[in-house]
Amino acid sequence: MKNALLLLAVFISFSSFSQDKFNGLSGRLKITEDNIWILSWENEDNLKKELAYLTFSNKTDASIFVNDYKDCLQSKKTIKKSAYSIISTKKTVTLFNSKNQSTLSKIKYMKNGLLVMQESLKHME
Repeated sequence: MKNALLLLAVFISFSSFSQDKFNGLSGRLKITEDNIWILSWENEDNLKKELAYLTFSNKTDASIFVNDYKDCLQSKKTIKKSAYSIISTKKTVTLFNSKNQSTLSKIKYMKNGLLVMQESLKHME
């Protein structure tokens, strides 16, 4: 019993080293201990099943992205930057990273996602 408790304590201490500061959108949005903002998705290209990422290493850039995303959801427009593009229509929003990997979402489902993105910024330094 003593060995089992010791093993459990060691496991808990090791797992605490890799915990994120924030985790949302079912694990698709993370803020790492190193203060990296990471949004991941499965690339919409049906030929390749791969994860795509959008990352920011500082709060300013992450905030600009979240504000651009909010603006597109509200205004139905396109914003193109070197790190990402956001294309919004009446019913959908499409996000592209710099590698042209994309994800398509229905706007009615992204209002909660936007709230989670805004909340995540509070966890960045």
